[in-house]
Amino acid sequence: MVTKHYTSINHDSAPDDFTTQQQAVSFHHNTTVKYHTVVTQTENHNNQTISTAKKTPTPKGPHTYNSFVAYCYCVNYILGVGVLGIPYAFQKGGLLMGPIFLLIVTLLAGMVLVWILETLCRSVPFFKEKEEQKKDYKMLSASSSVSLPTVESSASVDSNINAVEEEETSTTPPDDKKETKQVDTTSIATEEGTRIEFPFPEKKYEMNELCALLLGWPGKIIYEGALALCLYGNLWALSTIFAESMSSNVPLPVGPNNYNWFTCNVYTDGSSNCDALYKIYIGVFALFVIPMTCLNLTEQKIVQIFLTIFRYVALTLMVVTTLVSIFVDPYSRYEHNPHIAMERHGPYTSPTSLVSVLGFSTLLPVCIYAQILHHSVPGLCEPVRNKKHLPKIFTSTFITTFFIYSLLGIVLSIYYGDNIQPACSLNYVWYRGGKPFGMRQPWWSHVIIWTIALFPAVDVISAFPLNGITLGNNLFAAFFSGTKWINNRKIQILFRLIVAIPPLIGALFVKNLDASK
Repeated sequence: MVTKHYTSINHDSAPDDFTTQQQAVSFHHNTTVKYHTVVTQTENHNNQTISTAKKTPTPKGPHTYNSFVAYCYCVNYILGVGVLGIPYAFQKGGLLMGPIFLLIVTLLAGMVLVWILETLCRSVPFFKEKEEQKKDYKMLSASSSVSLPTVESSASVDSNINAVEEEETSTTPPDDKKETKQVDTTSIATEEGTRIEFPFPEKKYEMNELCALLLGWPGKIIYEGALALCLYGNLWALSTIFAESMSSNVPLPVGPNNYNWFTCNVYTDGSSNCDALYKIYIGVFALFVIPMTCLNLTEQKIVQIFLTIFRYVALTLMVVTTLVSIFVDPYSRYEHNPHIAMERHGPYTSPTSLVSVLGFSTLLPVCIYAQILHHSVPGLCEPVRNKKHLPKIFTSTFITTFFIYSLLGIVLSIYYGDNIQPACSLNYVWYRGGKPFGMRQPWWSHVIIWTIALFPAVDVISAFPLNGITLGNNLFAAFFSGTKWINNRKIQILFRLIVAIPPLIGALFVKNLDASK
């Protein structure tokens, strides 16, 4: 098999019997950036492929992770405490409209994520060309006898280089079945039936770097401002959620004599003891999340896998116990019994609506926020060993989260009805394992209650560092992208601290971020 590489921009220079040749795309800012695609010619009858990737082994090591770990990270990014609001949103919006709208949001989220992956791949040659130009300018400026080249002189140099033709002969027999590892690529089909493959980035380019390349500096600044507002607010909220959840469920000896172990509701109890308990748990939370935020994703794999498992266990307990309660537990823990059936005659369901236009305002923001991880795509993709699996990883994540959301929302809405709480974990405070009040409840019901009650606190321990890493990396790239400091770990950690500490300080003084209260 004979393979030829053409580096000529002249489209008439390559022989007609080859199916592909190098293409050049140029765009202008202050200089001209040329996008040179080295193309490998292959003949496969009607199925033609243009590949921009060279053969190289798949990277392995401590700074990478496999597809399963990547899936766990994706689940941890998406499946946060917001899942506890899905049943309440479904109850308000309707059991038919809720899943349908969530499905639409999931499909749109998947499409946008695929576009981000494709954009990352298509942008690689432009990033590399810009980096090469910066190196050339530094080398030329360092020489006292050579002045900085103009755009025209750069073009003339390129024209001399483009005249070079390389020819390689491969003697590999056609029946040789040995597997050859290649760079992971994404392919785009053209109208002529030819597929153009673009390599996945070998290094990480953050979303704000993509915005600077494709949208210019105004787009970059707008994105960075929106991301900072979103994630700083999110980190602040996660801090308050942890402290509130722990203060309500895990007692500590707080008080003048330090003998009273107590819990409190930080939103209704304004005592100094409750405030002290809340601030103690903010400090405990900081001890966990600040070190984790300073670590890279590959350095906290075990912790994140464990927290993924905990998520699944807690959500499974919610669904299974509620399903069982529909048939065996008629006992209401509320002022009025929402169940239609009388006691001893199940199933015990509550009145629900299929579609409620009045509840759309509640359903809309919950569903939109339920499938967001797009700002973290570059950081998630970069350590994955086999990047060809990325589309499958993200697809399986969206499918998993959609079914978890739908199952949890429908089942809990049917059983609890109007008594469903905005955070459905609060409904399990009254869970007694099917036993009425006055009877001793089984021991395992306490395990279920504690697991579900602590779900918000454990969940945010995972979510805080993930979001902090995303925001810290983007702010770091905003100041040091394209400089020699971009690989400086100490400066990177400094930006992670700038991201992690302010929300924790804010949470000490502002507990309730709900504007309606």
